[in-house]
Amino acid sequence: MRGLVKLRVYLENPHDIENFENLTDSNGNPYRLKLKNPIKTDWVAEIETVTNRTHAELLRNTDLFVTRDDLPDLDSDEVYYHDLIKRPVKNKAGDVIGVIEDVNNFGASDVLLIKPIAGKDFFIPYSPVCVAEEHDDFIVIQNYEDFQS
Repeated sequence: MRGLVKLRVYLENPHDIENFENLTDSNGNPYRLKLKNPIKTDWVAEIETVTNRTHAELLRNTDLFVTRDDLPDLDSDEVYYHDLIKRPVKNKAGDVIGVIEDVNNFGASDVLLIKPIAGKDFFIPYSPVCVAEEHDDFIVIQNYEDFQS
């Protein structure tokens, strides 16, 4: 594979990554790329400045980032997962019970990792069964007691 890399893309439309103006690594180095072929959940991609396998291997485990301005606007009922991280979590009575520590998907559906004020961290489904309300600065959860250890 001459200068090609395997890439995991976390976008609704993976080809959108080809059009981002500000695609960089954690050091601010810019990248332009073209997706070639899908491989299960990943893609084979060609990076503009990578011309050989040695250079491609140096990029192994490199995270790429875009600026928020490059992301598409959301509908009113949508949210970027990174905006949920550290958002306070309240119960139906209005008491703050913790914060969202992470958002994951282990295959079946999205789950929120809740870091409670007291007790062990726990996961809840990111669905109306457990998430009663979503606000810009907090969420309200319900039916979560069975998920606590």
